[in-house]
Amino acid sequence: KIENENFIVKDVFLTKNIENSPVNFTISNDELIIAYGEAEKRKLGVIGIFHSHPDSIAYPSTTDKKYMEINPVPWIIFSNKNKEFKAYIFESEIMPVSLEIK
Repeated sequence: KIENENFIVKDVFLTKNIENSPVNFTISNDELIIAYGEAEKRKLGVIGIFHSHPDSIAYPSTTDKKYMEINPVPWIIFSNKNKEFKAYIFESEIMPVSLEIK
């Protein structure tokens, strides 16, 4: 939910990487539909997509950018390389989003 312009995470829906790869990820369309349906059923919104970059910085890859255009929510990326979280949203271009982890 959004509270005072902050996104509040109430639950996390885990998905499988259908790429079966340590460097690429894809969420199946079926799982995306289930996740959005479950959120709607529980009167919640999908407020972000989280994934990690094992060997690069926390910035959207070319593949991320493609999917960010069709999933217009903040994308939270964890870099295993430098152990940092960053968030971005696509609004005609990649824009950083303020992120606070408590």
